[in-house]
Amino acid sequence: MSSHHSFQVMEDFTEPVTNANLKTRLLNSLNRKSPFRNFKAEVDNDEHYRQQWFMFRDEESIRFLKEQIDELNEDD
Repeated sequence: MSSHHSFQVMEDFTEPVTNANLKTRLLNSLNRKSPFRNFKAEVDNDEHYRQQWFMFRDEESIRFLKEQIDELNEDD
């Protein structure tokens, strides 16, 4: 997965976040230098959202890999 796509996954994760303070911090972390490190630091500070992040990221990774496999199969 490219860094651009990984960044998009992080942005997508922020959409359903209902904690307004955390959502603001996550979005701000993506707009600063070192967005991946900053995003991880913000997520790691909230155990509930940390677990949600891992599940979301894993689901998106699986979806991405399935799409890649499908594209490879189409080329055959």
